[in-house]
Amino acid sequence: RTSLPIRIGRKENNDRTMFARRSDLAPNSEESIYREHEMSFHDFLSIYDELLENDLHYYGAQINVIESLPSLLPHIQRSAPPAAILNAIGPTPPPKYRPISIYMGKGPLTTQTHYDSLENVVCVVAGGSKTFDLYDPATSSLWLYVDRPKHGNASPVTTQKKFPLSKFAIPSTVTLHPGDCLYLPVYWYHAVSTSAHRTISINWWRRPDHLKMSALENFFCGRENELGRAKC
Repeated sequence: RTSLPIRIGRKENNDRTMFARRSDLAPNSEESIYREHEMSFHDFLSIYDELLENDLHYYGAQINVIESLPSLLPHIQRSAPPAAILNAIGPTPPPKYRPISIYMGKGPLTTQTHYDSLENVVCVVAGGSKTFDLYDPATSSLWLYVDRPKHGNASPVTTQKKFPLSKFAIPSTVTLHPGDCLYLPVYWYHAVSTSAHRTISINWWRRPDHLKMSALENFFCGRENELGRAKC
């Protein structure tokens, strides 16, 4: 049987599971910190849309389709974004970066606010919806308390009380339904919320242009913006 890395979290008081990566980024809610467990695809499909008696929440994220689920490739390729669009965004990254990744889960769940170091086209292909709160790199470093040596690609913001400047981080929000796709640029911070329905989405990762990365680094780390607060 195919074995997959499955994230397991716990439902919080508001009935929405926050899949945060590190305990110091969610200090008031240990239940929100997920752990990762190897599970067969068969077992995952049989339980992932249910909350068990102890409120465990199963989420299949960043599953490498090429390596772990190659039998799905013909079906996924038929619904892929046009090759001209993908190639205009950038070339396919090496296999270790999981160039085609599948996400499967039943919400309501929310990811920690974070950025990706690759370009991305994300498409919801079945089920419910996904809502993205998007923050551009030029302003996110100031209002999201970015400290990459400490927090990696994640923002530590959990509440406005502890992070008062975060109230000025006003996102652009978009909701994807089955058949919708979103271009998510490299270095854009984002949080993703999945609806209560069983939802499947596909990420088509692309390698960013190095000149674009360099320019964004300058803004992101404050080298061309004296108000920049990112610690790089």
